This record gives sequence, structure tokens and C-alpha cells, in this order.
Amino acid sequence: MDLFKRQLNNKEKILWTLIVSLLGFNYTLFFCCFISLALDDLFFPQVYFLKFWHSFGKGMGVNLRNIIIYSAGEEVVWRILPLTLISFLLLGLKNRKFANVLLIISILFLSLGFALSHTTRFNIFIQGILGLLWSYLFLKAGGYQQRYFEASLAVIFSHILYNLLVLFNGYFFVKIFGGL
Repeated sequence: MDLFKRQLNNKEKILWTLIVSLLGFNYTLFFCCFISLALDDLFFPQVYFLKFWHSFGKGMGVNLRNIIIYSAGEEVVWRILPLTLISFLLLGLKNRKFANVLLIISILFLSLGFALSHTTRFNIFIQGILGLLWSYLFLKAGGYQQRYFEASLAVIFSHILYNLLVLFNGYFFVKIFGGL
């Protein structure tokens, strides 16, 4: 059985784009709560940037634009370009199982790199997992079938939605509870 062979149809792409964003957001919240309890200290990366959150209302348009640009940029660097190249190169291999193993190893390294490009050591468990989810979404939404534009849209929109959920979570935490 080929792990990525069946491409999602359009309704499934929309559904999985939303599911991956919400699943990632919920995972992030529960992971941060668990780490906060284990460390007996508050660990919510989204509220550490208090200056950003306090200025959010004033510069909402600029912040939203930046979220869109950064989300799309991260997807291009950490998933779209590398997975497009890797999947294109691996399509020529006759041994599909070996090709899938190489693809999975590539996804693991890309997700680790994505996680390490963020600020704290715990981001390996946050962005690393999200990197795995977005890589899988990219391949299932068409990246494996060389429908790179469709796959790119799915992961970019999923990443934007996730970042917006984190942004509003941090904003409301600061507004409601006064921050840290």
C-alpha cells in the first residue's frame, strides 16, 4: 500500500486543512498546559511576546499581513520547495516502499529543522509535530501527485489559520488576564 498515493478531493482538502489547523492548535494548548504544570511555571510561547500582543489592536492590519507572509514563507521554505523536490526525485524510483521510507525520513528531518528554527527547546514538540502534520497534508493534498499548487494552498491556509488561532489566543490571554 502506498502511503500517499490517494489524493484528497476538494472537500477533503478543505476539511483536512481545517482539521490540521485545529488539531495543531489544540495540541499546542494541551502541550503547553502539561509543560506548565510539569515545570511549575507558565509556558505559553504565544504570550511571551507581550509588546506584540499589546500593540495588536493598534496595528491589526500590519500584524495580520505579517502572519500571512510569515506563514506562507515558512511553508515555502520548510515544506513546499523541499517536498516538491524530494517527491519529484523519488517518483522515478521503482521500489515504492524504499521511496516512501526516504520520503518519511526527509519529512522527519524537515520537521525537526522547522522546529529548531523557532525560539524554545519545547518547540521541537510543538512545531516538530505541526511540521509532520503539514508535511502529510501537503503530500495528501496533491504534493505526491505533482499537484503542487493545490498542495501549497492547503498547507499555507492551514498554517495561516493555526497562527491566527495562536495570535488570538495570546491576545485574549493578555486582554482578559493582563498577561504574565
